[in-house]
Amino acid sequence: MTPHRKQVAILKETYRAKQNTTPTGFRRLVSLILCLCLFLSILPSGLMTTALAASDTDTAPDSGAAVTVTHKGSAVDSLSLPQDERTTLTAVCSSGVADASYQWQILADIASELWVNIYDATEQSLALSCALLNSLADDTGSAYVRCRVTASGQTIDSNVVCVTAARTIPVETGAEDEADANATPTGRVPALRAPARAPAATSEEYVEITINYLDAVTGKSIYKSYQAQIEKGTGYTSNVISPAYLGYGPFYNMAAPSGTNTSAANDDATTIHLNIPDSYSAPTYVVNVYYKAIDVPYAVRYYFQNIHDDTYSEDVGLYRVSAAKTGTIISDDALKLSAGEAEGFTKLYHYPEAVAADGSTVFQCYYDRNYYMLKFDMDGGYGTEPVYARYGTAFIVNAPTRHGYEFVGWDDVTGGTGDGDPDTLPTTIPAENRTYKALWRTVNTTYTTVYWLQNADDDQYSFIGSVKDSAQSGTTVSGSDSLRADTPCAAIPTPRTHNPDCYPPNFNQLVYNDTKTQKNVTINGDGSTTVNVYYD
Repeated sequence: MTPHRKQVAILKETYRAKQNTTPTGFRRLVSLILCLCLFLSILPSGLMTTALAASDTDTAPDSGAAVTVTHKGSAVDSLSLPQDERTTLTAVCSSGVADASYQWQILADIASELWVNIYDATEQSLALSCALLNSLADDTGSAYVRCRVTASGQTIDSNVVCVTAARTIPVETGAEDEADANATPTGRVPALRAPARAPAATSEEYVEITINYLDAVTGKSIYKSYQAQIEKGTGYTSNVISPAYLGYGPFYNMAAPSGTNTSAANDDATTIHLNIPDSYSAPTYVVNVYYKAIDVPYAVRYYFQNIHDDTYSEDVGLYRVSAAKTGTIISDDALKLSAGEAEGFTKLYHYPEAVAADGSTVFQCYYDRNYYMLKFDMDGGYGTEPVYARYGTAFIVNAPTRHGYEFVGWDDVTGGTGDGDPDTLPTTIPAENRTYKALWRTVNTTYTTVYWLQNADDDQYSFIGSVKDSAQSGTTVSGSDSLRADTPCAAIPTPRTHNPDCYPPNFNQLVYNDTKTQKNVTINGDGSTTVNVYYD
């Protein structure tokens, strides 16, 4: 383990031990330290080592060359990215770098320093979003990115940038309060005058009739009161139509028309039926009509990020119409789709809005397409690289190669273990990280049996010849007393007619040494296996 990798591992273990008791601020501090450790481990001495999933090649950059990641014009090692925002990172090369090509990468595994190419991220700038980072973020919501620059045959890795997802939510005052749904909206029209039945009079011989039109929340008048006057002892009936107000309905308490308890005012007051008997003797007759918010329609439209660009397309099949009381604050959570409907996507935060009284409200919700990784365990083979791309991206991977074996297929081991049977790879990036392991079938492979003869003047052995044999790769073979007087063990290409020099000398005097001869040797698939057989 390299010193910087050991340091990172120690920090990660410390973090895991404390994550359940450590405040959120400290967790982010630990995440920042991890980022700095990776950054410091890469820059010293100008040697930048990299590890792609299917590459073991280290490339030394040109002396003095450097690549720095900048954000808004300044060098950056860490930044916080709000969930509903995007930002851009730019790789800036030193003056000595020319004709550069770019490949942005994300850290898939901190322990093994596995960096994976971000699909289609081959420009000098990288558009960052939480959807790009989420599937490979650690427990603190942090992920690590860098830019690999190739110039003049040299590979240069930038500094590592730690990006932490942040969810900033404004205070939604009254969003859950039913009373706020009835609140008087701003911008109401001026109070209107209701029709009057007769001029006011003050004589005790008259009864003053008043219908007040009030806001149910504030209790304030929103229209001029209806007023009429009748003589005492005179019965009176009339139907008074209440003024209409968009998004609000009139209600009163029929049992107690003058009551001020708005919660009891639940009777329809679209028309007030006045029926004052001739026995009514009070100087006033009052009816309080309260305007309460009523259900009005609103619509929701859903837009999803395209695969190959950052624009959005509407899924018209998800268009829906709902209803809520005028002025109701519709929260972000209330607009979310179900997990199945939004699989592979992350919803951008939608700031709460109130439902308009006229039913014209249309909420537009946007979903970013997540990135996921397909990782391939080649089990001794080579030639297949991991894929990190947006959900739904079409991809093709190369079949791996392993000498002495035939590739059978991929076994899905995402859950830790597979069933040993080939599984069909998806044609597009699925909505989860997956791991596949290569399955191999052994084939007949050559190996070399080498014969050794003890020296006459010491206990050492000298080479007397070798022959080619074959066995299934991955199996084991043992040396044996296989040398014969007619064994052509000289290193002579075939076909050729052998002469006496091709055969073992003094064969009748050779004694097989079973103890020293090699046993249970595994056959390598590349034909490099040798089995040593000794004779005294």
